[in-house]
Amino acid sequence: RGGVSVDTKAVGRVQFGIPPETIKDSMSLGIPVPQVYIVPVERFCREMGPALGVNLSEFEFPAYFNFFVYKKRCMLVVDSHSAEENIRRVFSETLLGPAQFRREDNPIAYEEEDFAPDFPR
Repeated sequence: RGGVSVDTKAVGRVQFGIPPETIKDSMSLGIPVPQVYIVPVERFCREMGPALGVNLSEFEFPAYFNFFVYKKRCMLVVDSHSAEENIRRVFSETLLGPAQFRREDNPIAYEEEDFAPDFPR
């Protein structure tokens, strides 16, 4: 679907581009899910065709997969400080929700039972 994955001696597998479904692609090819990703300068496909508008920097799932499954961090390589800021902003929102709804001051207390799976059957 896109992205180029290369095995290196220095840091293991490195992938350039992070198209949607990149974790599934690695797993179906039988190759390790990379821990190093190079985010392309053009983060969205702007060429006419079936890939028009596709996000080529779907970094959330590789980062979460590495963190929760491998218990490791992954590295994103970006081309500029503004790209880093944009990616940090997206990560913050996917983890914590929109900033306007966060209660960092005086958070609401919760009990463990608030998270008990008591779904109706």
